[in-house]
Amino acid sequence: NVYTIPEESRAEIVKLVSRFTRKAEKYGKMFSVSYGNPYATKRDYIDNETGKILESELVEVFDLTVETEEIKNDGYSVVARLEHLENGNFVTNFTDDRNIVWNSCPPCCEHCMTGHYRRFTYILRDEQRGQYKQVGSTCLMDFCGINPEYIIAREKLQDILVNSKIDSPEYGFREHSNHVYDLTEILALSVQITEKYGYVKSDNPGSNKSRLIEHRKESPAETYMEKAREIVEALRAMDMDTAFMNLMDNVKTLAENGYCKPEHFGYIAYCPTAYKRYMEKVEAEKAREAELEKARVSSDYVGNIGERLVFEIRKAELVTSWETQFGFTMLYKFEDVNGN
Repeated sequence: NVYTIPEESRAEIVKLVSRFTRKAEKYGKMFSVSYGNPYATKRDYIDNETGKILESELVEVFDLTVETEEIKNDGYSVVARLEHLENGNFVTNFTDDRNIVWNSCPPCCEHCMTGHYRRFTYILRDEQRGQYKQVGSTCLMDFCGINPEYIIAREKLQDILVNSKIDSPEYGFREHSNHVYDLTEILALSVQITEKYGYVKSDNPGSNKSRLIEHRKESPAETYMEKAREIVEALRAMDMDTAFMNLMDNVKTLAENGYCKPEHFGYIAYCPTAYKRYMEKVEAEKAREAELEKARVSSDYVGNIGERLVFEIRKAELVTSWETQFGFTMLYKFEDVNGN
């Protein structure tokens, strides 16, 4: 089974599952669990009467995958548990085996053959004969070596996981501690705030981060959404070294995932400013390359090796200098009036 669990419940669920895993090992049963990485998913709040979506929220979740072996031993499999109530039995199926008789059969045990009152009995399938037997919980261990405590614990864990799922009514609809936001929308708000107020550091009053937290539920204008989408696309295409050098590495990671949390707002608040400075450097580098290319195209080779020339200089530049065994050397670059 795969359960999609809210990220805020991870620590509690890990603790519960670890406890059950130890219990399963004690009973010699196979039980394996894998925990997925967090991601964001949308959860709709639906009106039960009309079926309409009243509200939606973005919540951080993870997938928990549980693999258990079939409950069987000594040639018998436990296929169902019967809880005997006043007006019939509540049947919990562990396999696809079903029989309408189980909803009404009395709480007897075919092992000890006594008919006294029992709250729970179990239906076993004889794997060789394909026949079914009803056994009381106290006789289960004697009859086939299966401890009923393992079954009870396993069902209790399943109930916990089912009720912890993101689509469970037990989870409720509220602003959770792990409520997450669409990265592009928050980044668009950051662009909007930066355009209006400039950039103010997080430790100063009226900072971009504090304004972002204050306005996080607002819908940004489409022009700012377009700019945010441009930044997100650029971040995804950017290598991590470039993003790191320009203080955008954390926002690049968020861009890859597509969502963010309030604790990330400080990085997002600075991102429009960092991106603008990055683009200014890119444009300056392009202009410099264009100038160099222009010089390369317009410049011709002048003179011959060993020949002394007299020419009119338009520009002179000290490129570099260094110490040698013969003294101090300086390398100059000259440009004449013809661009050579």
